[in-house]
Amino acid sequence: MVIKRAFVKKLSPTICFIMENLYPFKGWIFGLFITSTYAAIDLTLKPYIVKLMINNIPNVRDPILFDLLFHLVILYIMASFFMVLNHRAYNYIWMQLNCGLKKRLGLEILKLQIEKSKSFFEDKFPGNLASKTKDVMSGIPDIINVIIDKFYSYTLSIIIAVVVLWATSPKFALALTIWVTLYFGVSIFFSSKGILYCNNAAENRSKAIGAIVDIVTNISAVRLFNRKNEEYRKFSSYLDNYVITDRRRDIFFISIFSYQGLSFVIYQGFCLFCLLTDLRDNNITNGDFALVLLINTSIVNSLISISWEINRFSTIISDVYQGLRIFLTPSTISTKANAIILSNDNNEFSKIAIKVNNISFAYPNNPYLFKNLSLTILLHQKVGIVGYSGSGKSTFINLILREYDIQQGEICIGTHDIRDVTQDSLREIIGLIPQEPVFFHRSLKENIAYGKPTATEEEIIDAAKKAHAHEFITHLPLGYESIMGDRGIKLSGGQRQRISIARTILKNAPILILDEATSQMDSVTESYIQKELFQIMDRKTTIVIAHRLSTLLKLDRILIFSQGKIVGDGTHEELLDNNEHYKILWNKQINGFLPMLQDKKQTLKYKEKAF
Repeated sequence: MVIKRAFVKKLSPTICFIMENLYPFKGWIFGLFITSTYAAIDLTLKPYIVKLMINNIPNVRDPILFDLLFHLVILYIMASFFMVLNHRAYNYIWMQLNCGLKKRLGLEILKLQIEKSKSFFEDKFPGNLASKTKDVMSGIPDIINVIIDKFYSYTLSIIIAVVVLWATSPKFALALTIWVTLYFGVSIFFSSKGILYCNNAAENRSKAIGAIVDIVTNISAVRLFNRKNEEYRKFSSYLDNYVITDRRRDIFFISIFSYQGLSFVIYQGFCLFCLLTDLRDNNITNGDFALVLLINTSIVNSLISISWEINRFSTIISDVYQGLRIFLTPSTISTKANAIILSNDNNEFSKIAIKVNNISFAYPNNPYLFKNLSLTILLHQKVGIVGYSGSGKSTFINLILREYDIQQGEICIGTHDIRDVTQDSLREIIGLIPQEPVFFHRSLKENIAYGKPTATEEEIIDAAKKAHAHEFITHLPLGYESIMGDRGIKLSGGQRQRISIARTILKNAPILILDEATSQMDSVTESYIQKELFQIMDRKTTIVIAHRLSTLLKLDRILIFSQGKIVGDGTHEELLDNNEHYKILWNKQINGFLPMLQDKKQTLKYKEKAF
């Protein structure tokens, strides 16, 4: 086992992945080889029995020869019967292998995708990834089928046919060997070009599928902005590229097939000429004549089948390679082999919950957003983050969640650098309510319970009540069993946010992050939920990102981000007295949303009403 794994690791990641997933099914694969071996033998066995029968037909009236002929007939029938059983055995073995292998591959590919960093998904169509997943899941079993059932079986049948023909007449064996060599030699010579055509066709097909999924996913925007014609045009260009590369591939294979067919006509003509000559000169029997023709017919049918399979095989290989090239790309975020598992309780944090120490971060091919940034958030402290769009607020949260890795410095949860802990345990201790929550095409109950899969129905309802979602849920025809639709499309923006809050309440993580958690709600519902959220924040370390400064008035601290720097840190009153950035933000929001406050007493009065 150690030797096998060491050998596999020296191979390319694609071959390594395939072999590791095939290994648990080695017994079924061996069974396919056995049944394919019998099929290869049968391809020559029955023509050979026919030869013996034809040679004995002229003397069938001889009782001894009649018995021999009768036994040959029985043997032929038995060979056909066993071939039927062999086919059914192959079908059963293939069914077991195909189903089990597809399931394993699906799980492995999902595991690979889940472990990818956020950047992996930012420039890829979801539909394209789904298409690639399907290609790999169905492609690898198909590769095994083609290799064993076609390439191995037919190659073995050719070898057996050459041996049998050699016993009949060496020149026929030599002719078959030369023809098969030229047949495959030319095909293999041009195979790299064929694979290139297949790769291009597979890539353009995936782009076309990804494009149609992207259009359907954003169908509301297409209709709202009346961009149907524009989307037709763009999708048409994808289809043009796909059709062009598909046609080039097909024309190439038509040329190869034409050469292969013509070569057989020449070979078969040579064999017929030699058979007639040898029959005239009594060098062969009538049975030999039939044997050569039957074997040639069987072999050419096998080679034609192989030719079509080479086309299919090249396409499958291209699809699988394209998919695994994406899925096996090393993740930019990885967990160390000896990573620490964080505990989901406050004892993990001591007095400091989050410490950002001299970090620097830049997105690929971009200047630094953060440069030598430091910050400490104490245990149970409630911190607000404000700033203009692009100031680094959301990036800061993503770095805490380790969606990206920093280039310098360290981010610690308690006393542990987040690069030294498992990603699973890091995400487990953080509850995030995003500005744009994403949901599964499942029931409301399942989506809320996603925060705690073991939650009871009472816990789910209690979380929904705290998020002020229970009332609208109970008015739905199916209540908590109502399906939310793709990404929660059946609910309004405010309703989706309330379901997201309920899900995070149920998770009950010691660190809570709210990213514009109530931005899509009406002001009445928002005021109710803010009161509930403030109770939930008790005994939790909380970070709140908000554009409405009025929602941050009762927090312990407010951080002002500007161009990747913290240009203000203090309470609302401290910042209003001493920070020009905050004064500008506050005055703009007061003028835009609230009555002008004349003095600090009015500010404090408003603060008391905020929660």
